[in-house]
Amino acid sequence: MQTIVRDWYIIKIIDSADNLVGQLLWGYIVEDPSGRFSTGDYVATSAIDKISKNTIITAKGSHYVTEGPGQAFTALLSEVDMLRRGYSPTQVARLRAST
Repeated sequence: MQTIVRDWYIIKIIDSADNLVGQLLWGYIVEDPSGRFSTGDYVATSAIDKISKNTIITAKGSHYVTEGPGQAFTALLSEVDMLRRGYSPTQVARLRAST
């Protein structure tokens, strides 16, 4: 089963020395046949294992199909918790700029 997401981002996670420590997918649910998510919910996935065309597979084996164009966003390791709690990458960027 594949969960479909829209308005999605590939989040590149960096540490304080600007080293890439991982990537995750963040987006809004269009459809989730497994029933884990409702339409319109956000998702911040576990680490990305593989990206193939419009399909993203996480380290935990979940499959996500991306709908429409996506964006890239770089987040500090310390900001990942905000993304997991539902802050969008845009909101994280605004908070970063205000501090």
